[in-house]
This record gives sequence, C-alpha cells and structure tokens, in this order.
Amino acid sequence: MDSMNDIIRRMVVNGLLSAAIGEVLSKDEEEDAFIGALLGAAIVATAKASEDATKTKLPQLVVKNGSLYEVNASGEIRFIKEIKKCSIQLPERFTLS
Repeated sequence: MDSMNDIIRRMVVNGLLSAAIGEVLSKDEEEDAFIGALLGAAIVATAKASEDATKTKLPQLVVKNGSLYEVNASGEIRFIKEIKKCSIQLPERFTLS
C-alpha cells in the first residue's frame, strides 16, 4: 500500500490539493492527514463543480445573508425566499469511530 505522503503528493500533482495544504497534511499523523486530504479534495471538487455549473448557462441557486437567490446566466439575481436558521444544536467536538 502507498504511504500517506505518496498519496498526498499524487493529490497535489493531480490538482486535488494545493501544495501548501499537502505540505501541512504530510506533517500530521496519518489519520488526520487522510481526513484533511479528503476534505481538501472535497473543497476542490466543489469549486470545480461550481465552475462547471456556471458554464452550463443554467440558473444557479445561491445562499447569501440567510436568503436564497437564483442567479441566471446573464448575472441577474432574483430573490426566492428567506431561509430559516437551523435550531439544531450540534456538539463542538465529534468522536469519529
């Protein structure tokens, strides 16, 4: 099996992680580095998906300041509705098992 540093290097080379994030992650313990690598890959994938969605010229839904808006291909913004704040209280720390 490949070492965590090899995996992180490949992710940096493939553009899934920035070099700076890869460097920080490779200094952490393996489990923390793996979780961080997954989060970094998810962030990059989300940004890429948003960029690709913009190219489709279809309207996108965007949340700003607690409100939902539709942004069309020409950049016009249309208010949809207010979004209620979540009343669920989540703990500050989680235990992964």
